[in-house]
Amino acid sequence: MMKAIRLQLIDKQQDLHIQAWLNVQAKATKQRGKKTVPYFKSFDEFFKHPDEVKPKSKVNMQEEKKYSELRSMVLKANMGEKG
Repeated sequence: MMKAIRLQLIDKQQDLHIQAWLNVQAKATKQRGKKTVPYFKSFDEFFKHPDEVKPKSKVNMQEEKKYSELRSMVLKANMGEKG
């Protein structure tokens, strides 16, 4: 039972770190001539939501696995820059 609680804590910490990283990304800016402008013009540019939510299928579970792997790579890459 303690192992499950520790794993839940790790999941929560990961979610908090992802949120912090997304906060930085949302505030990102770029130079346009002499002006500094937001990198994302709208929320839709920042978060590309799927058109519809599909029921779970074998294909969707494979996509979720790819997303999970991508999320892990992003976290590892960002951790590497700090350490």
